[in-house]
Amino acid sequence: ESQFTATAVLPGPVHLLVDTNLTGQSFGMKGYVNVRTSVAENLLQFHEVPLRVQTSEGEKSGISQLMQARRADRESKAAGQGPKEYVRAVQAGKVEGDMQVGRGL
Repeated sequence: ESQFTATAVLPGPVHLLVDTNLTGQSFGMKGYVNVRTSVAENLLQFHEVPLRVQTSEGEKSGISQLMQARRADRESKAAGQGPKEYVRAVQAGKVEGDMQVGRGL
């Protein structure tokens, strides 16, 4: 159930689309608002609106950790092993652990 409360500035909720594939160096996001049409009373159109993301220092730290985890996952896959295999290899002393990779995992 939505807890959204309409205001004069924002009469309807903002719909966010987030690219969870993390294919680029940033999180891809787009924002949309719904607009009633004159064609039918119950028909809505979604219009893209400019979006600017502002983050606090704590959020920046969390995003940085997520990006490190993604990098660690890619590096371990490139080396032919998944995260579990990497951890096991470090624990067995076969591979020197990387603190940044460990934090990412």
